[in-house]
Amino acid sequence: MSDAGHCGIPEQIVNGQAIGENFGYRDTVVYQCNPGFRLIGSSVRICQQDHLWSGQLPLCVSITCGHPGSPIYGRTTGDGFNYNDVVSFFCNQGYVLEGVSRAQCQASRQWSQQPPTCRVVNCTDPGIPANSIRESKIEHGNFTLGSVVFYTCNPGYYLFGSSALTCQPIGHWDKPLPECLEEDCGNPGSPPYGTMVGEKFSFGSTVQYSCSGDRELIGESSLTCQINGHWSGPIPHCS
Repeated sequence: MSDAGHCGIPEQIVNGQAIGENFGYRDTVVYQCNPGFRLIGSSVRICQQDHLWSGQLPLCVSITCGHPGSPIYGRTTGDGFNYNDVVSFFCNQGYVLEGVSRAQCQASRQWSQQPPTCRVVNCTDPGIPANSIRESKIEHGNFTLGSVVFYTCNPGYYLFGSSALTCQPIGHWDKPLPECLEEDCGNPGSPPYGTMVGEKFSFGSTVQYSCSGDRELIGESSLTCQINGHWSGPIPHCS
C-alpha cells in the first residue's frame, strides 16, 4: 500500500460543495447541492490508487416543479416553476375561486397546493315582492352572472326602487329588492260646512260627502281613489 496515491483537492461543483478533509487513498468526499438545487450523479467519490477520484463529477441542477396546471375556467400566473417560486391562481369572470390562490415549489419538486376549483357564480333567488310580477331569463334554473330580473307592480300599486336587478361577478345583485306600495290618493279634505266619511285613501277606496244643515251639496257625493293616484273628481262644495 506504499504506492497509495494522493488525489488532491477534489473538483468543486457549481451551486454545491464537496465535503471532505482528507484526500488520500480510499478517502471519500461527499457532494451536496445548495438549497434549490438537486444532485445529478453520484454524491460520493473515492480517492483511488491512480491518484484520481472515482466516477464523474456530479451536477447541481435547479429543482423544478414544472407547470402546476391551471384551474378549469381559470388561469395560472408566475415567473418561474423552480424551487421557492410562487404561482397565483385566478378564475375567469363569472367564476369564484374555491381553495388556495397561491402555491410554492418545494424541495420535493412538488407544489405546495393543487390548483383550486373555479365555481360558476350564482346569485341567490332575489324573491318576488308582495303585489308584484317578476320576469326573468335564467339558465337551468340558476341566476348566473349577468342574469337580469324585471319587476312590475299589480294594478293599484307603484314600484318603489329599481325595476331591474342584475347578477354581479361577486354573486350579489346590483340593487336591493324593490317594493310595491299601494297607490294612495291622500286625504282629499272636506269642504266648508261639509263632512267627509272615509278613513282609507288607497286605490279603490271611496269617501262620501254631505253638507251640514239645509245646505245643498254641489258636485259628486262620493269620490274614488284611482289607479293613477288621483281622486275621481274634484271635492264638492256646500252652498
